[in-house]
Amino acid sequence: MIHGTTQQVRIESIPSGAKATLGSQTITTPGELTVPREYPFIVNFEKPGCVPAYAHVEPQTSNLVWGNIFLGGFVGAAIDFASGAAYDLEPATVSATLAPNPAEEMPVSNRPAP
Repeated sequence: MIHGTTQQVRIESIPSGAKATLGSQTITTPGELTVPREYPFIVNFEKPGCVPAYAHVEPQTSNLVWGNIFLGGFVGAAIDFASGAAYDLEPATVSATLAPNPAEEMPVSNRPAP
């Protein structure tokens, strides 16, 4: 009732061009994903030559829910909590810095023998 059961979340990485995966959704950064508001999730970031990175996003009770209780009563609030509409995902912009992978930077000729 407040603002729907899904939220657009901006996904960014340094460097850009990383593959960001959340469940079955995959984008190339920067971009946006539409996700359910009610669940916490982890975004996985991968880019060749970099160490993979992860970012957590958590649902937080939206400040709008209090207005809904005031205007619509507890029935409206109960519906919002049950559907996930009572939450905002934080952070709304998910970002990760991918570090260079030292094993992939070293030229093959300089790598130690196994």
